[in-house]
Amino acid sequence: MGNASPSYQTDVTNLIHDFANNMDQQIWDKLFELLEQTGLLLNQKQDLITAMIEESLGGTGASPEEMQQSLEMMGKMLKTLVESDLGKHAKAKSMDPGKFLDETGKDLFKLIAETSKLEEGDPWNTDIKAKLKDIKVEVISQEGDTATISVSGMPDLPDIDELTAQLPGFDDSEVPGLSMLKNGEQEVVKVEGKWIPKAMAEGWKETITGASEMINTDLKDLLGPEEKKQIMTIMNAVQMGMASATKAKTQEELQMAMMQAVMGALMSAGGVKTGVSSKMDWDCQVLAIQTREQIISAF
Repeated sequence: MGNASPSYQTDVTNLIHDFANNMDQQIWDKLFELLEQTGLLLNQKQDLITAMIEESLGGTGASPEEMQQSLEMMGKMLKTLVESDLGKHAKAKSMDPGKFLDETGKDLFKLIAETSKLEEGDPWNTDIKAKLKDIKVEVISQEGDTATISVSGMPDLPDIDELTAQLPGFDDSEVPGLSMLKNGEQEVVKVEGKWIPKAMAEGWKETITGASEMINTDLKDLLGPEEKKQIMTIMNAVQMGMASATKAKTQEELQMAMMQAVMGALMSAGGVKTGVSSKMDWDCQVLAIQTREQIISAF
């Protein structure tokens, strides 16, 4: 983001702030509380979780030590996110995206690199980073603030436009700039001293305006009081189950605690426990009851 023009950086920062401001503070903070608990669980119960995974999958090909190291890295990644400015709604509302990428982003990439070392062949450090170094950009022509460049060595990436076209509301939308991340010739223009893909520059204002309208209207009105109540009830139920999981001393106790978390979420979603309105999906209620009966019969 630091390579974008100042006005583009401001536009993105404002979008992020609008997004955070239109999200419910209690739901936001509760979500990151759950992520924090998950990180603690991955770090504190690596041996029990590893045993559960091996029993469920019948072996993964990795040694218990390697699996525990992977769980530890996942826990560290969650801890990094939770301790960043994203971790608290009050901070997220005024966070500096550039600073976040420069600090938290770098920390996460370091953890990704460490995790890669646990895999055979160390794919991140030996394959992906090597391919990124192979990217070459050649200037074909330049006239004033317009130029044509040739990009080669770009790794094969999913077509972003094709992926977003499959999502609701994205049928006829193109994300400026993302579709330009491919090999071949492309036009670029200079905006505020920075060279930017021409398609991105031409579609920027329209894209930012559309995103801002969506965030400040659709997102703002997405959750009503009843929806918020249900979401909070589900997350509280999961949190209770995870709190029990952190106290588990055996694999069986951990399994029971995890079942409690899943069961609590299903019952809350289906209205079995909370008695929420008839708008709740009846299938969720049936699934919650069946799951409860299966758990009871198993023990």
